[in-house]
Amino acid sequence: MLVEVAVAVLHAQNRYWVQRRAGTGHLDGLWEFPGGKIETNESPREALQRELLEELGLEIEPQAAQRIDSITHTYSERTVRIHFFLLEFRTGQPAIDRPGRWVTVSELRELPTPAANQPILRLLNP
Repeated sequence: MLVEVAVAVLHAQNRYWVQRRAGTGHLDGLWEFPGGKIETNESPREALQRELLEELGLEIEPQAAQRIDSITHTYSERTVRIHFFLLEFRTGQPAIDRPGRWVTVSELRELPTPAANQPILRLLNP
């Protein structure tokens, strides 16, 4: 089963927003970029727009998100295709529904993150 996901690599002043997964059972406790599953008849950018509004209270213009890469990764229980988008965050703190924080690339590389994020972490400049 392939699960399509849209993810935002939010950055501001050489830091990236990550949040901790909790309560889902899959990858609990790991730090990840915000985003989520792409629904039927939804483009990756539309999903990104919806997910950022739901998770962080952020309203974005989908075209403002710059596609970084799409990665397919197989976990033991599922295969995911993650569409990563770079998005500049201009001011303030996202309104979050789970713990999150701004981190440098060095700090991000030290946090426990999903295996599917590793190729993107290598692309980010310290």
